[in-house]
Amino acid sequence: MPKLSEMQPGDLISDLDDDDHFMIWVGGNEEIVENVDTGDYAGIFRHSKSKITKRINGENNSDDDSEGEMTHFAVFRCEDTRIAKQAAEFAIEWATSKSDDLFTVGKASGDAFNLKIPFNQGRLVHDRAQNFDDWDVRSLFRALRVLARHESGVPVSIKGWTCSSFATYCYQAAALKVLFQSGPIAPGVLKMVKDTNSEKFLKIKNDLNIIQLLFGELTEILRKLIPHGLLVDGKAIDATSLLGFLRKDNNGFTNLGDIIAG
Repeated sequence: MPKLSEMQPGDLISDLDDDDHFMIWVGGNEEIVENVDTGDYAGIFRHSKSKITKRINGENNSDDDSEGEMTHFAVFRCEDTRIAKQAAEFAIEWATSKSDDLFTVGKASGDAFNLKIPFNQGRLVHDRAQNFDDWDVRSLFRALRVLARHESGVPVSIKGWTCSSFATYCYQAAALKVLFQSGPIAPGVLKMVKDTNSEKFLKIKNDLNIIQLLFGELTEILRKLIPHGLLVDGKAIDATSLLGFLRKDNNGFTNLGDIIAG
């Protein structure tokens, strides 16, 4: 079982007492990034480990928790440290922290407000008609689009994500970035995906045959690079299902067990 002091950037944390809610450990002074809806603010938020520390020690401070009950957090560590480090960097980039102007101004308003990337549970309910455990060319296309938006310096999601889609896209985009840095990319693929308003993009988005033609080879490459526990559809995966995939054998992650204080 890992101590808090032994956590590494990119470690995935699942809150087993809160519907398997997912967080990412990123290190630094604000060690945790998660996608939350507190009622006061909603979205991807970076904060210190103090909340987790209190709950591990049974010092629960929410109305839903019973004082003195310890919370269990499962930890999964990616076996590819390059991808884990990049996933943590994406998590930091896409998060809002308490020191950001967006948070300061929103908090001062006294009204509920969205962070840089909002939380959107309703989108998950809508999209779960898909086979969320089926990694295919459409899943790859969505991951490519996330990376392309990052490369273009535009918001990676305006409609918002859930905690599970956030964790999944951090890792899928990280694997793509590692791949493109270590070898040639198919000519024009990323440039084409970047232009989200082009006729070509709209045509590809709705034509599975074209997607397969362009991304078929890349899909097979990514099957080998993306940790198998995250070869899922990032748009539709829910936290409990993601936890199940991460608990399978030979999935590219090591199940470290529950976090303990220290």
